[in-house]
Amino acid sequence: METQLTNIGEDTLYLFDDVCWNPGNLLNIQVFDLRGKEVSGHSDFLRDCLPPPPGHDDITRFFKLEPGTFYGVVEKFDIRELVPGPGKYSIVVHYLSGISKDWVSEYGGDKMAALPI
Repeated sequence: METQLTNIGEDTLYLFDDVCWNPGNLLNIQVFDLRGKEVSGHSDFLRDCLPPPPGHDDITRFFKLEPGTFYGVVEKFDIRELVPGPGKYSIVVHYLSGISKDWVSEYGGDKMAALPI
C-alpha cells in the first residue's frame, strides 16, 4: 500500500520524519465493507512503532513539505491482515502527528517551536 501525505495548503509545513503505522497516532488504517461497517482482518501482530522524540532544539528529524508536494510511504500488507474475506472494501488512512504542539512548546525548544509543524 502506498500512502501519500500531501500539503494541500498554501504554506510550507514540516513533518516529523518517523511516519509509520501506529494505532492512535501517525498512520492509522480503517477498513469498511460496502455497507460502511468497519471490519478487520486477521493478524497475529500489531503494527506499531514508537519513534523516540527529537532532542531539544533538534530540527534535523523534520522534513519540509512545500505546498502542492507530498511525502509517501510504502508498506506491504498481507491482504488477510486488512480484510476478513473476499469482497469490496474501502480503506481509509488517517494521519495524526506524533509530535503535538503541547509537546513542542514544553520540550522542543525555540528552533522547533518556530517550525510550522
